[in-house]
Amino acid sequence: MFKGFNFVFNHGFKFFAKNRVKYLNQIDPIKAQASTLKKILSLARSCKFFKDHGLSEKMTVEDYQKCVPLRTYEDFWNEYMKSSFPVVSDLIWPGTINYFSWTSGTTSGARKYIPYNQLLKSNYTWAGIDLLAFHFANKENSALFTGKFLSLTSNESFEEIAPKIFLGEISGFSTKGIPFPFTLFKFPPSSITKIKDWAKRVEEIVKAIGNENITGIGGMPSWLLVFFEQLGLAKGVEEGFLSRLFPNLQLLVHGGVNFTPYHDRFRKFCEGLNVDFREIYPASEGFIAVADREFGDGLRLLCNHLLFFEFVPAEELNSKNPTRKWLANVEKGVNYAVVLTNPAGFWSYVLGDTVRFVELNPPRILITGRTKFSLSAFGEHLIGEELENAVTYASDCLGFSVVDYTVFPEFISDVPGIVGRHVFLIEIAEENYINEEEVSRHLDEKLLSLNDDYKDHREPGCGLAPPKVILAPRGFFANWMKNQNKLGDQFKVPRVLTSEQGKNILAHLNKSQMVDIK
Repeated sequence: MFKGFNFVFNHGFKFFAKNRVKYLNQIDPIKAQASTLKKILSLARSCKFFKDHGLSEKMTVEDYQKCVPLRTYEDFWNEYMKSSFPVVSDLIWPGTINYFSWTSGTTSGARKYIPYNQLLKSNYTWAGIDLLAFHFANKENSALFTGKFLSLTSNESFEEIAPKIFLGEISGFSTKGIPFPFTLFKFPPSSITKIKDWAKRVEEIVKAIGNENITGIGGMPSWLLVFFEQLGLAKGVEEGFLSRLFPNLQLLVHGGVNFTPYHDRFRKFCEGLNVDFREIYPASEGFIAVADREFGDGLRLLCNHLLFFEFVPAEELNSKNPTRKWLANVEKGVNYAVVLTNPAGFWSYVLGDTVRFVELNPPRILITGRTKFSLSAFGEHLIGEELENAVTYASDCLGFSVVDYTVFPEFISDVPGIVGRHVFLIEIAEENYINEEEVSRHLDEKLLSLNDDYKDHREPGCGLAPPKVILAPRGFFANWMKNQNKLGDQFKVPRVLTSEQGKNILAHLNKSQMVDIK
């Protein structure tokens, strides 16, 4: 690619970005969402789901909500997909679904299969363009398109699971769908992104970088840290080296897990660079939001990208008649479960995430957690059922009885190749000695068998250390709950804590003197 072309394109995109952001800021989010729903309804008229629910492209949002109940992935799978999969034709969307992205760690098993089509491709493409537009709007002198953008997430290897029906990862589909001329700035090349094994793929990326002018980097924070460490070792430099290897780095895009615990460490890696950190909120079901301001200011909800959003107060999600809001009547400060309708066949679909609005016009959200307790500080996506199974397995193998337990992530910054680990704080009934390392070994063994993402992260050099087990003395959790005024059968010990809450409970463990709690 010629430097002259890079300069011209960068200048041209800067002009486009200015006008694009101006356009986005003028959009009425409520009208955009009402129009989006009508568009989805008009496209779906011939499918079974549309007819089953008596839908019409002329109906209001309120009418639509009366006709279509909330559904989880398991509901869609069991009612509309399971019997004919992988051939799903005219059931939840007109025509045959030719592409499915897969994700791990669901309650239905190791994988779930998410429909993907050209309309979702468009959703992803425009979300990416808007992300870049916001970057240029916030950094007017950006020279992003004078070099390459390194994406660590993309895996462009696809499996043909039936004639002309393919299974892959959403990152691979979206990367392969990048339109020209943006493909000219893509790195690494497809010959590397088609490598299925993540460790091998990273190894080849490190080799291929050479003197490549990398101006943008994107990926999940935990994966990026591992990559930076491996890159540093290969190049013989230490933390803070990115300014030496990538002196023109302009943009770092991150998403997938909470970035706050990683922020300081990334700043050290980028020391001496004026890097724009920009968060994204993509899901296999659609690209939901991007950061349009600085880190910590919330994410702009993409209300004109062929996704229709509903929001249910998180505490009402499992009730008989949950309140269903949309942009016309949401409120700031409320913890909502995200529900979306997309142009690929998911209707009023409970995504599994919770958010809180920090601004309504334009709508900005903060991601607050999951609708079901889960552990994914490093992208491992462990759900409660898997944690329960692992603890039960360890107790059965070693012959002890669990009184209570909790799990939290511990971030590690001083061990090469390690990003962190899970700490299991377990209270057991027996007085006899139990080896904590043996408990850890059995927990790890079971989790490896249950969850593909956990298994990937536990591969050598991929960042996740084996679990750490701490056996708490008898009465500890009751004492801890009493200390928080939460003693009694109406309160439960939380199965998953944040890293900060984990530090607090360990501090309580260290100073606590077991007392009679009667």
